[in-house]
Amino acid sequence: MNHRIWKALIIIGAICVVSFGMYYVAKIMAPGSYAYAESYQLSAPESKVIEAINAFKKAHPEMVVPDSSLAASDGRRDSSYWYFISIYYPKEEQTVLAWTRPAADSLNTELAFVSINEGSGWKQINKDFSGEENKKLLTQFEQRFVKKLGIKYSDNGNGMSLW
Repeated sequence: MNHRIWKALIIIGAICVVSFGMYYVAKIMAPGSYAYAESYQLSAPESKVIEAINAFKKAHPEMVVPDSSLAASDGRRDSSYWYFISIYYPKEEQTVLAWTRPAADSLNTELAFVSINEGSGWKQINKDFSGEENKKLLTQFEQRFVKKLGIKYSDNGNGMSLW
């Protein structure tokens, strides 16, 4: 190979290494309190979403977190911006933490899947699981909870409609 080809390969390789490094630095320094949460845009005001959540829990009492140290009551904590939700998967004995907050237009609501506790401590979605396991947990959350709310939604991660 001649000198020009080597030079081009070195430049392309350097660009790839720098890009890869910047991606991981940005991931480590992710902003916000819930930087890794998987969020969904629901087409309803937050008050309607909270009503749907309460109706869901009434219709599915097995998914209400049993009395334990993990049991957290749903609602806003210390005048928080987020309305927290705890969901229980009885078969897997897992507790899911999610939250809602009004979207900027107040006509929609953001719902976020934050973390899951499998009995050995809280693990963040999109951070602490392998790609395959993370995808499985997201699919379970959508099928077991989000779809059953009966509200049209889309995944904020890729804008794809999931209704």
